[in-house]
Amino acid sequence: MRFDAVIGKDGKLHDIKLVSGDPILVKSAMKAVSKWQYSPGLLNGQPVEMRSEVVVKFRARYGVH
Repeated sequence: MRFDAVIGKDGKLHDIKLVSGDPILVKSAMKAVSKWQYSPGLLNGQPVEMRSEVVVKFRARYGVH
């Protein structure tokens, strides 16, 4: 699943938009990426917003838990 997003000066993702992926998994993926924290980009030592592609991979788990 691929998203286009802006990594803000605070390291949080903003303006998250789906690029491709299974529609059934979009809600779960959006919930996950909205909690992720990144190191912001730096320009002349100052944090700046930057656009990035975010990839979310799902893996099936089998068995009883």
